[in-house]
Amino acid sequence: MENAARETPSFTDLWSRKPLRNNLIGVVLISSAANFSSYLIGYYTKYFPGNFFINYAIISFADCVTMIYLTVISYYIRRVRDVVRINLLLICSCSAIYICFVSRYPILVPFGIFVMRVALGGITSYVYHMNQALFPTEFRSLASGCMNFCSRLFAASALIVVEYTT
Repeated sequence: MENAARETPSFTDLWSRKPLRNNLIGVVLISSAANFSSYLIGYYTKYFPGNFFINYAIISFADCVTMIYLTVISYYIRRVRDVVRINLLLICSCSAIYICFVSRYPILVPFGIFVMRVALGGITSYVYHMNQALFPTEFRSLASGCMNFCSRLFAASALIVVEYTT
């Protein structure tokens, strides 16, 4: 009967604890940026050079490969933080290569779409696992809800950004 009388923690309880607040801000930022970028690639694909259908086929294939990639990388690297770091480094390096060389080598368009989509899918999946490591049990659902709400807002804004910038 004592467990039934216990109150569920509120957002104020989470925000009042500095380490949990910092973890929440970090998780929300990573998740929002990854979802925004992933949806941005999805919406912007129609404007990429090359064949429209091939570009979308590459996105679909990349989403399938993401699951295999996550399984393999999770097997060899046990710490979630290190997996997220690897994905962020992969995104940064591939973005730099893509930006520098895509105008000279249009063949990089499918490569860029593929690698970015796989890395962003990896980060998006791992952010959900980070909640288990970063938040106590009573705050996990609250943290997941905040993360999902913010990342969905950023994902929806990606369409607006694409349509206003093209």
